[in-house]
Amino acid sequence: MIDAPRGYKGRTTRAAVILGITGVAGYVDPFLGLLVLILGLGLLWSSDAWTRSTKLLTTALVVLDPLAFVLFGVSGLMGPIEVLVLLAAGIAFPVAAAIRLIRTARPTRTP
Repeated sequence: MIDAPRGYKGRTTRAAVILGITGVAGYVDPFLGLLVLILGLGLLWSSDAWTRSTKLLTTALVVLDPLAFVLFGVSGLMGPIEVLVLLAAGIAFPVAAAIRLIRTARPTRTP
């Protein structure tokens, strides 16, 4: 078994938390949400603490809601029910992704 390098837990937790707040950050300010999303995905994909399938699932969960907002908004199918569902999903999906990341993190190799 390989021991985790110093700071390992902090980096994985930081990536999970950043991805977990993308929905809330996007509701505060769309540009802030985009910056947080890019930062979180950069940390996620540059880390070897997760498998490729976990990274793909997390990316899909975090990007799905903003993409749905754009698609519904452009198509004109956005009603009050859709807005409420997407607002709830915008918080639930990133939080679920963050929980998944924290639970499935594995030790990284030491350099």
